[in-house]
Amino acid sequence: MKKTLFSVFLVAFVQFANAQKGDFKIGFRLAPSTNIATVKDNDPRPSGVVYTADGNTTKESNVSGVGVSFYFDYFFADNLAFSSGLWFTQKNFHIRNTDGEYYYNGRYFSGNPYTGVSKYNTTYMQIPLLLKYQTNEIAKKLKVYVLVGPTIDLKVSEKLVGPDGAHYWNMSRQLTYHDYDRGRNASGKEVPLFNPLDITLFISGGVTYEIMDKLDIFGGIMFNKGFMNLVNPNLKFADLNQTKVNSDITWKAFLVGMEMGIAYNIK
Repeated sequence: MKKTLFSVFLVAFVQFANAQKGDFKIGFRLAPSTNIATVKDNDPRPSGVVYTADGNTTKESNVSGVGVSFYFDYFFADNLAFSSGLWFTQKNFHIRNTDGEYYYNGRYFSGNPYTGVSKYNTTYMQIPLLLKYQTNEIAKKLKVYVLVGPTIDLKVSEKLVGPDGAHYWNMSRQLTYHDYDRGRNASGKEVPLFNPLDITLFISGGVTYEIMDKLDIFGGIMFNKGFMNLVNPNLKFADLNQTKVNSDITWKAFLVGMEMGIAYNIK
């Protein structure tokens, strides 16, 4: 399957590179979505048992976001185009951490475990490298399109919204009043919480409608699956070996939503 997809994109890029003429469209795209993220914790043991485990991390809920994009389509054949541009897309996470047992003054306590949630918002600049198929008119001025391909995502911002009940922002950014050796990446130096890079697979489909000469509107549904662990690989626990947090904890984005916009044919 991977070899087949690679062959398709290779042929498409070769044709694009050799193309001498064709329709060229520029456009604006709005994409509201929900992140049905995958959150895994392979070591849910409480910190009272294993200090670096720090309890069980789970997804609290799916979180909405929005993408704003400027893009272009270059048609190297009647129905095939290379599509790229700059997309600015939110990938937001709602995370819960539950520490089922804690250690205090020489004793273990498990009757009232700590639990807390945090909402972390990120924005990534996506560079899409997509193949677009567009049908001929299926009705007057109406066409169907399908987009598929990878995106390369570079983080441009991250922030904590509300209190940091799950403690990951504290771990990466600041010292806490009760647990100084776990703040600031366990070494006194701040690091980002989120990975600066993500690689995704993007798939969408919908319809376009020509509202006037050379001007189209479009709308459809989209799926955008991330493959990178978005927990910063440089974030570490405060143990003797400075264990990486994302060696056991994985957060991956999976955006499901709509896309809509407008496109102008400049050739």
